[in-house]
Amino acid sequence: MSLQTDSFVAEEMAKVRECFEEQLHSNLLVDGISLHIEAQLHALINEMIGQLGIFRGKMLRPTLVLLCGRACGPLNHQHHVIAAVIEMVHLATLVHDDVLDEAQSRRGGVTLNALHGNETAVILGDLMFSHVFQLCSSLDSQTFGRLISSATNAVCGGELWQLYNRGNYELTEQSYIDIITCKTASLMSLCCHLGAAAAGMPEAACRLFNSFGLNLGIAYQIMDDVTDLVGDEDSAGKTLGTDLVLEKITLPCIHFLQYASPDDKKWWHDMAKSASHLTAQQLREQHQEILQKLHRTGSLDYARHRAAEHIEKAEQNLTEARHAVSSEVGRLDNNETMSRQGVWQRLSELTTRVIRI
Repeated sequence: MSLQTDSFVAEEMAKVRECFEEQLHSNLLVDGISLHIEAQLHALINEMIGQLGIFRGKMLRPTLVLLCGRACGPLNHQHHVIAAVIEMVHLATLVHDDVLDEAQSRRGGVTLNALHGNETAVILGDLMFSHVFQLCSSLDSQTFGRLISSATNAVCGGELWQLYNRGNYELTEQSYIDIITCKTASLMSLCCHLGAAAAGMPEAACRLFNSFGLNLGIAYQIMDDVTDLVGDEDSAGKTLGTDLVLEKITLPCIHFLQYASPDDKKWWHDMAKSASHLTAQQLREQHQEILQKLHRTGSLDYARHRAAEHIEKAEQNLTEARHAVSSEVGRLDNNETMSRQGVWQRLSELTTRVIRI
């Protein structure tokens, strides 16, 4: 990872932060409401936003907007707005996810629902979605706003379908892929697509960036689900083990149930049904047995292999996108050529790093 692209991302992310915070400080209430009430409400929201840990996470989605945009040409204000909008959508869904999962930790801190209760957390998530609508209205292209709305619909639909399928141990691998394509990959593909589009790339090139983000997002979510089973909370930055407790059916589970012995299948069903009633200590004690069974059927390795397949596709998409951009922009001076090479390298490194999360 080159220092040049690290510096570039840091500088541009500061502009995204400025856009994000400016939006959060915009007028919240209708004309005629007491300024005193509005000031108190701003203070409350700022406190909760600070507790949410904005800009302490991976910031993968805004980074994808910035890198894909810069790979195609100079960045502009539209890139900063798009990056802020998509991160706001992502954070709103995280707040709602933590409520659904009854999570206690996120990004090294206590979740909003644990601090303030479920009702407050849900309303804050809703408020962030309303800010998304407001920010979208400032974009030059109505097409960008429609694409953001469509992706947000897909994210919420994917979360709803996953919720509906909790405890459905007949869930197929294809259905699982459909769920994570909606709830995770759709937003990542949007980041890459709009990064290129805001830089003026034609639709054909934008579709290649879209495919890159889609495959990257599928791989990312598969590995995130693996991490929920084998990771540690300090490095993951969130409460782990919730998938089992809440009977979320992920790829390692689907593979295990397909190839496990009848006795192991019965054990898994009994374990999953009782997990929500176990203490934290009992869950930790059971964890090693879970891992042993998943290793025995090769379920963890299978999930990692499927993620690696999508990373391979993403790398191919990235190569094709690079060729498409080169054919569009023509000759560049040496400084610009070196700068873009650094950006493409960063995108490639980011892609391969996903299967190591």
